[in-house]
Amino acid sequence: MDAVASGVRIRPWQADDAEALHALVQASQPALAAWLPWCRHGYGIDDARGWTARSMAAWDARSEFPFAVVDEDDALLGGTGLSRLNPSRRSANLGYWTGAPFIRRGIASEAARQTARFGFGELALQRIEILALPDNVASLGVARKLGATREGIAHKALHYDGQPCDAWLHSLTPDDLP
Repeated sequence: MDAVASGVRIRPWQADDAEALHALVQASQPALAAWLPWCRHGYGIDDARGWTARSMAAWDARSEFPFAVVDEDDALLGGTGLSRLNPSRRSANLGYWTGAPFIRRGIASEAARQTARFGFGELALQRIEILALPDNVASLGVARKLGATREGIAHKALHYDGQPCDAWLHSLTPDDLP
């Protein structure tokens, strides 16, 4: 792990993150729009405020666990989280993104690792799934760095740009993380 990634930490989103989130999305839109449908031209401060409010509500309801990814000075670097929780299967989906100014520094991998540890430790999950579009080389690289098992193509598993899309399915279990 490089020096930047060593100072990475995750924490729940807070209402006062909205302005930093808005600025980071604006700076990242050209790079991330291909993979994140919400990271679009016109993403406004109200969108960021809505996200932080929904994130805090999800934590309160224990329905999802979105995290802000920050550095040692609490500057926003991106986001990660666990969604699609299935208590009967003790599973969830792991997602992650890094703002364009911070890509290729190991940040997404470290944030995703911390999020998976939270899922296995705090939520007692037995399986975490990662879905990524086949062309999303960066996201697939994070899954590989985590030690996730590549299980195959999940047909029509994601919805993107108004269309159902195939995605690579990866899985993590507690034994996969050191």
